[in-house]
Amino acid sequence: MMMWTPFVGRIVASKTIDLNWRAPFPLTKWGRRFEVIILPLVLVLAIYGTAYFIGLMAGIAEWKPGGGKWDSLSRIVLNLGLNVPILLPLFTLGALGEELGWRGYLQPRLDAARVKHSLAIVIALEVVWHLPVMMLGGYLLKDSLLVTLLLFTALKICASPLWAWVVYRMGSVWPAVFFHALHNLASQWLYPRLFVSDEGGIMLGEFGVLPIVCYATAAAIGVAKMRRQRLSWLQLADRSLGRAP
Repeated sequence: MMMWTPFVGRIVASKTIDLNWRAPFPLTKWGRRFEVIILPLVLVLAIYGTAYFIGLMAGIAEWKPGGGKWDSLSRIVLNLGLNVPILLPLFTLGALGEELGWRGYLQPRLDAARVKHSLAIVIALEVVWHLPVMMLGGYLLKDSLLVTLLLFTALKICASPLWAWVVYRMGSVWPAVFFHALHNLASQWLYPRLFVSDEGGIMLGEFGVLPIVCYATAAAIGVAKMRRQRLSWLQLADRSLGRAP
């Protein structure tokens, strides 16, 4: 229910003070065929796969599927085959509520209004919005709100612009929904089920140092691509939004 509050905020805003705004990325606007799903899938698996591989080589992670209970290839395949089709729709449902608010409304609305530092504003609001989950939902790393807040903020600085960039490039909110859903699935269930680590989530986990570094690398590639095209963020937004009022 909490994950749908950004969408509720969107509805409240659009029905009260933002009556003339029309969402540029309705759910009926899919985007680039299979790339809408394939690109998030490949990037998320690569980001967390690389992070856990580095952790494995560094000795802070151990290959132990199912905590040692998935002791054969057939058991691994069976558990993944049974659980992923159940969990992915659930993660997608939650991600949909957030992304309809963040990338489906707030980011394009700020950019259409040509608000400076729009990415930073969205990131800051996302971090603040997650504070109750950190404090009450078992998200604290090393029982430290400060450590958790710093690492989560670092993750959002790298991940949120990447997700928004893909939305603008494809002209659809669905890539961000699948990025978010697959991110949660990979970081909260898939890789923690395949590997065990006793470093408390500081290096690995949903917003550990190694995944942040991998996200930063992916984001840097996107920035480099925009620079080669001599394309600013506002220019990208204008192109995607059609200079929406």
